[in-house]
Amino acid sequence: MQTTNEFQDAEGGFSYDPEKLSFRSILLMHIQRLTVVASVEFIGGYWQDSPIKKGAGLFMSKTYVPDSRAVYQNSLDCLYDLTYPYFDTEMTKFSISWDKDWSLTENELEKAKEETPKNFKIKYWELRILHYRKLFRALSCFLKRENYFKSKSGED
Repeated sequence: MQTTNEFQDAEGGFSYDPEKLSFRSILLMHIQRLTVVASVEFIGGYWQDSPIKKGAGLFMSKTYVPDSRAVYQNSLDCLYDLTYPYFDTEMTKFSISWDKDWSLTENELEKAKEETPKNFKIKYWELRILHYRKLFRALSCFLKRENYFKSKSGED
């Protein structure tokens, strides 16, 4: 009797056989998920109350809805970490300047915190998302240079 190790993700809708899984397929699956994450409204996390009927009574259930901005940022951090060992010269230079840019942005945020403390969180996430969009663009260009988007048939 032959045993197969296959994983099926009920939420994500994909399955894979570990023997057929490649680094390229991991990256492409992650980019697909990141594209979905980046296609929603960026809102902060919150608790949502939902009524649940049990017997004759009605109860409230609290469910946490994650901060979509943090999900986007964490997804990009993961892609960045996965591709980091393979960076070419151009991407390495970008990586260094991207880190420096965030240091400058943090200084700008300190000013904003002093000037408008009420709007600080909004300003923080606006700058953070813009910063991470630069990373996503750079990573996409890097993967294009490395031909990760070429299908086996040779089409883009």
